[in-house]
Amino acid sequence: MSLKEEKNEKEKLSGENDDKDEMAAAENQELIHKNNKDEVKQMFIEETRGDPGHVKQILTVVVISLGCFIHGTSVVWPIVLSSLISDVTVTESTNSNESTNSTNRENYFKYPIDPILDVPWIVSIYVLGNFLGSLINAPLSNSIGRKWTCILGIGMTFSISFILVIVAVEVRMLYLSRVFMGIAMGISVSVSTIYIQDIATPDIRGSLGAIPGFTGALGVFTFQVLNAFMHWWYLNIFCACLSLPYIILMFFVPESPVYLVSRNKITEARFALARIRGADWDLASELEEVKSNLEKAGSSKSRSRMPLSAFFHKTVLIPVLFSFVLLFLMNMSGIMIVMNYTVQIFISADSSINEFYATVYVGIALLISNILTVFLAKRLPRRRMLIVSALGISVTLGILGMYFQLKDWTEECRSTTELQIEEEISKACDYGNIGWLPLATLMVFIFVYNLGYGAMVFITAVEILPTRVKEVGMSIAMSLNCAVSFLVTYTFPILQNSDIGAKGCFWLYGAASFVGFILLIVFLPETQAKGEKEIQDQIPGCKTGSKDCASP
Repeated sequence: MSLKEEKNEKEKLSGENDDKDEMAAAENQELIHKNNKDEVKQMFIEETRGDPGHVKQILTVVVISLGCFIHGTSVVWPIVLSSLISDVTVTESTNSNESTNSTNRENYFKYPIDPILDVPWIVSIYVLGNFLGSLINAPLSNSIGRKWTCILGIGMTFSISFILVIVAVEVRMLYLSRVFMGIAMGISVSVSTIYIQDIATPDIRGSLGAIPGFTGALGVFTFQVLNAFMHWWYLNIFCACLSLPYIILMFFVPESPVYLVSRNKITEARFALARIRGADWDLASELEEVKSNLEKAGSSKSRSRMPLSAFFHKTVLIPVLFSFVLLFLMNMSGIMIVMNYTVQIFISADSSINEFYATVYVGIALLISNILTVFLAKRLPRRRMLIVSALGISVTLGILGMYFQLKDWTEECRSTTELQIEEEISKACDYGNIGWLPLATLMVFIFVYNLGYGAMVFITAVEILPTRVKEVGMSIAMSLNCAVSFLVTYTFPILQNSDIGAKGCFWLYGAASFVGFILLIVFLPETQAKGEKEIQDQIPGCKTGSKDCASP
């Protein structure tokens, strides 16, 4: 081939490549233009629908979230269990089965409880109940509706659980009570999150999503304060009675319009939406949008009976895995350890602050952080809040682990030193007056936990899931997560009393949170004020419209 022919051939190939590049650029511009048009259209629709009735949405969510207040009391129910039991000295007579109990604090339990075998199970079996509650939430809320699921699954179940504690005559009744508490907790977390997703407009969904976390924290704080001053028998009566006003108020809350549309109850759905949005809202437009979304995803009935193979499709499996990872990281932060074993942590740390008052201070940090989160949720991206939360948890647990390491070194030094004068021993072995450090560290831990993990995990996990699998997908993620939560809660006292010790436990959870910090930076999509299509497009390997990610 001559040089001239070779040159012509190169120019021809170059021209073809230029044409392809121009066509690709034109297609990209067309796609961007289409997406922009869709976004502008969606913004226009939201603006022209009228006043979304923010106050009514907030009041509705507050009533729904009262169930989270009750489950907050159940979360910290075991905080003084071990200390009450460990204060009891049981002396068995050699001639009879009688035993005598003595305690520095009035003992509520009038039947034997083994602090080694019973206490870890009473604390952690709650998570198994949580697992059952997560499993039954989807079929229950899809069959009888979100409203009746709250009344029966939360109100009635919590009331039964606390009554069982009051009338218990043996330890197995405490086991059963904790299972019921866990079931109600699993239902409460799942159904409240889904209900908010159903009724909230995107502009305030983040703030509304923080309300259940706030009411849950208020429940925790209330229980911690009352526990410091009230006899357990009266405290359990108080908790059992909390369900009554909740059930009464739930009768005034409208059913989820999404659920009603899925049951073809359009007139009832319109009435329910009008109660939530107000008369100025374009009800017909939103109902049409809800109906369209359900038609694309399939009816609620078919979603509850999706074939197993559908869950292994990219558009379902990847979002479900994302949701599970978020919940996994939340539990590996050690939050259940801090909530359930607060008193024991302060006792083992030899803190200079009374352990029962310390739990109240931790509850105050929990409450303040939730109040702050309600205001920050609308202003800050969820992704950023979760990333900051993960890093803060990692740092605080690392510091707490180091405190226990210093304590071990101090005890080792004191046991081996040949010095006799206390002042010299203290100077050689002690690391200063740091008895306040466990409380300060745990207060900061609770604060940063709630800024992200505590308030944003559940709403973000739901937003990541496609509409067609929200209920089932969330239940699966919650159920898998409960297994992790059970292992963390049950193994803590075992690990604490092993060679790993308390320092190793907190370093382990801190390391897990640091890994979570890296994963969130790399993979977590932003869901703040974004539609389902925009969220799915951010998930790696699952861009909307791609051939390998077509809906199953």
